Amino acid sequence: MTTITQKDVDTVVADNPLLTAEGFEHGFKGDRPEYVPARISVKEMQGAVDWLGKADRRESLNTAFSSYYLKHMAEKSAKGKYVSNGAFIAAAYFLGFEVRRIGDGPNAHINISGKFLNKVRRGTVI
Repeated sequence: MTTITQKDVDTVVADNPLLTAEGFEHGFKGDRPEYVPARISVKEMQGAVDWLGKADRRESLNTAFSSYYLKHMAEKSAKGKYVSNGAFIAAAYFLGFEVRRIGDGPNAHINISGKFLNKVRRGTVI
């Protein structure tokens, strides 16, 4: 099992400066001086790394599921441990998944296997 440190979180965020705990900065928030983006938690990123570390990958992006949907799957598998959208995206970057932001919104697509997700839904994985 890979152990996440604050340095790992900081490195991913430095490489992806629009990434916050909510996902990618979006909409009006970045233009408001009073807006302070939430930081990505080591604990949440660890939960996402633990889940994504078991996932199979495919060659292309899986556009059927957003990072927000996937983070909920990870939470359900982890029996209620909270994982923010940004921590999930950060974990995907950290583990070398292909990550592509969806438009100008907070979510992303990754190259996670649909077969893996079907196994998770059936309860045969995780």
